[in-house]
Amino acid sequence: MIIPEYTQGDWYAIIAEGLVVMLDPTASAAIVRESWANLRNGGGLDGQVALLAHVRADDLPDLAIVDVAGGRVRAVVRGSVEVEVIAHGVPSILGGHTSGSLSEQVVEDAELVLVRALPTARVDRRRKSVVHLPVLAAVVSADAVRIQLRTAASSSQVDEMTIERPRVAPPAGEPALMDGGRRSPSGERSGGRRAAEGEPRAWAGDRTSGEGARSSHTGAPARLRLPTGLVVSLDRAVLLGRAPQVSRVTNAELPRLVTVASPEQDISRTHAEVRVEADDVLVTDLHSTNGVLLTPYGEPARRLHPGEPTVLRPGGVVDLGEGVTFTVERG
Repeated sequence: MIIPEYTQGDWYAIIAEGLVVMLDPTASAAIVRESWANLRNGGGLDGQVALLAHVRADDLPDLAIVDVAGGRVRAVVRGSVEVEVIAHGVPSILGGHTSGSLSEQVVEDAELVLVRALPTARVDRRRKSVVHLPVLAAVVSADAVRIQLRTAASSSQVDEMTIERPRVAPPAGEPALMDGGRRSPSGERSGGRRAAEGEPRAWAGDRTSGEGARSSHTGAPARLRLPTGLVVSLDRAVLLGRAPQVSRVTNAELPRLVTVASPEQDISRTHAEVRVEADDVLVTDLHSTNGVLLTPYGEPARRLHPGEPTVLRPGGVVDLGEGVTFTVERG
């Protein structure tokens, strides 16, 4: 059995059902209580993101939401908090920046996860001696939460804190607004504006009418394959770029964010989107600087029109520039 451990501090750490949520000390009591209730009701990471979508931008705290189910770490991070993940003995840092947008990353086969707050001017850092305390399901005051999923020498089977979460029906309406969250009649937060190139992608669930119904095909979802060997499931939308971000979330399904190398910075921060509609895989140039080149199988290459979804079929190659390409495979 896996038992998370925390070190005492100033942040709120909400721990339950195989998830860890850390909120900075400015978070309101209403947000903390809503987050705890959502976790206990099996809302999961996507449920947490959906709740935060209803919080006014000025009230949104720095945060980390980390799901460790099955040894696959899925982390959503905002602001002065970072998630360190060790997989196959190699550490990687997720987040740890001061951007005001949500950023998501995924790490497979994790052995150790450490969620920790970074020092900020808002938090008084009067250090006490560090004591690691066990916790299974609670809201505690903490600076860090540590989860040892397995040792590097152990088998690939993750120990049992990978909790079988209760399956709950989604609410009939939208989640209740938290602590003064406001929405415009269109469903977006007031004060929103169109994201220009170089700004985080505003994720507003911009699918066409009727598209919300998934294909009746129940097999494995299609997936993207990159030359690095990375394979990305298309069970939800994917944003690719040198530093893809989501500036706001009005949809319960946060897109996958795939970061690609761009030493020359020819690839835009949020360059392209890939998503599934019915039986088609669609790729869209998100008004990138460098453009997107599509080479369908057996056909000449063509440049995509920015903002226009284009069908991507197996065998076709999408080129983002600087040698970064990907193909689509059927599930």
